[in-house]
Parts: sequence; C-alpha cells; structure tokens
Amino acid sequence: MILEKSRSAHEEGERQEYRLVSPEKIAETLRFMRNSMATEAASLEQRGFPVGSDGRIVPEKTGLTTVGEQQKHRKLVAAREAEWRAKETRPLAERKQSENTGELLELVKTLSINQLWFGKRLVSVRTSQYDDYEHGVDNFIFDTETGEPIVAIDEATAGGMAKKSITAKRDKVENGATITYGFAVDKETNRVSPKSYANLPVFLISVTTEDLLALARDLMNQEMSQYNIVQSIIDSLINQAYDAAYGDPEDVQIDRTPRNAHRTTQRLNLPVINKSLREAYGRALKIFEAL
Repeated sequence: MILEKSRSAHEEGERQEYRLVSPEKIAETLRFMRNSMATEAASLEQRGFPVGSDGRIVPEKTGLTTVGEQQKHRKLVAAREAEWRAKETRPLAERKQSENTGELLELVKTLSINQLWFGKRLVSVRTSQYDDYEHGVDNFIFDTETGEPIVAIDEATAGGMAKKSITAKRDKVENGATITYGFAVDKETNRVSPKSYANLPVFLISVTTEDLLALARDLMNQEMSQYNIVQSIIDSLINQAYDAAYGDPEDVQIDRTPRNAHRTTQRLNLPVINKSLREAYGRALKIFEAL
C-alpha cells in the first residue's frame, strides 16, 4: 500500500520541510488562524452548533452523555496526552513545530471548508478531543444540500503521523468512524440538533507545510488563489470515495474524466467494505464530484 510504504519517506520529508519553513512563520500563521477560528466559532455557535472558541465540539453543549460519562471522557483525554508526552523523544523545537503544524492544518482545513472552498456547501467543525483521541477523527463535516453527514476526515499531514498510526487510519477507512459528539441539521428549518454517529465514511487529507501556508494566505486575504492545491484535494477525495464505494478503478471498467482519474499517494485499494458503508462512500462520491 502506497501510504504505508511512504511512512519513513514522509517522516524524513517533514524534517526537510522544517528547514524550509521557519518555526516563526508557522507560529505567526497559527496565531492568526486561532483568532479567525474564534470568530468563525462564534458564528457557528450563534447558528446552534455546539462548539467552543477553538471550533471544537464541546461535549457539555450536546447533552448526548451524562456528567459522569463526560468526566470519564476527560480523564481518557488527559491520560492519552500524558502517554504521548512520556513516549516523545524528539527535540523540543521539532516537537513544537510538528504540533503547531498539525493544529494549523486542522484550523486551515476547517476555516477553508466553511469560508472559501466548495461554495460554502459544506459545514465543518473540529471534533471533540474525546472523539479525536478515542475515535481518531479530526473533523465532522456536514452537507447542507442533502442534510446528512458525509465524511469524518482524519488528517494525514505530510509526515505527521504522531497521534494516529497508518494502520489505525486504514482501519477507520475500511470500517467507518464513530463520533460520540456530533450533530444533525434539518434541511427544511436548518435547526441543529445533537446526534451521535457510527459507520461514517473517513477520508484522508494530506498537504505539505508549504502548501498549508499557501492555503492559509488565501484565508488571510479571503480569496481563492491556490486552485491547483484545492483541486488536488478534491481529486484525492473523489478517488478515495470511488475506491471505497466500488473498488480500485483499475479493476473496474468505467468511463472516468481526466479530473476524476487523478492519482494521489492516498489511494488505499481497500478490500471488501460492508454494504451500508459502501453506500455512504457512494453518496460522498456524488457530492465530491459536484463540487
């Protein structure tokens, strides 16, 4: 599998990127994006989405679990963070830039989907820390035209595999993701209501640090200029959805446009996936092809 074979190369590529992109530039951009996310989160909360100022779903705002369950989930989050810190061997500066880059990707991805990409058809929020750590998903995305959740996107930064192993990522793509703290949006009234999900289709997005900063500049200027990067992301999503819904396109005789035939390093060539999840990937494919 390409994704697995490229892991060591990805990690080395990330170290090379550190030499090309200064930590100061990453930190400066991250500060701007945090402020932008706070503004976006306030707008989302006003519309009824159960998020905090960082754009994450806040469990206490959903009412989906008891106080005791929420306390248990907070302890799990703290334990996971302590475990990762104990296993960390990288120099402090490298670790900090990796963490900043990962957070920056989540913020840029969330803000871009809501403000610039796809004609604002999709609404994206960051998952709760519990769903991030326990279920391995970073974003919950909702399609406003169909009124249903279409994807739970698990990020794959170029080299950044610290939190979630490649095997775990592949498992979620094959078996679907669970989100304890989610929401639904009524198509007719736009009313937002809390809802938990299972068997959600999962997609991976990967960008280099340099491309990430280019996308961040678009957000700062509130204009779309990085069409090639965004088109590559869409093509990757289409290919992943097609692979999961119908199998590898090389094994299926079908007329595909050059746009949809774009190959990326995120092709997973998955085995058999259960019928309901395949259908979910099929619905996602139709939406991505319409973007």
